[in-house]
Amino acid sequence: MRTSTSFPADNDPYAAASIFVKKVRYLCGLFGHRVRLAAHRDGFAEYACHCGHTFLKPAGALDTITHPLVCVWFGHYIRFVTRRGGYREYVCNSCGHPFCFAEAD
Repeated sequence: MRTSTSFPADNDPYAAASIFVKKVRYLCGLFGHRVRLAAHRDGFAEYACHCGHTFLKPAGALDTITHPLVCVWFGHYIRFVTRRGGYREYVCNSCGHPFCFAEAD
């Protein structure tokens, strides 16, 4: 496991962009996301991959996260995590993929 407890901001390829097109990284999908611990929040460890994919998992020593076949075949089974910045955040129970939905006005 990498020992860094924060994702390095100087490695953000989108920092100067107001909008960007994020392409799918097929190698991450096939071989897993190589992740670094980004933060601890809302009872989870938040991990981030260089491709921009994030995950909320129980705290532990992870350096690779893959999408389980149940998510690929049947979709994500999500549960509510928190509200932040006008969004409701949910997390998949199986893989830890977070989802944010805008709150109704």
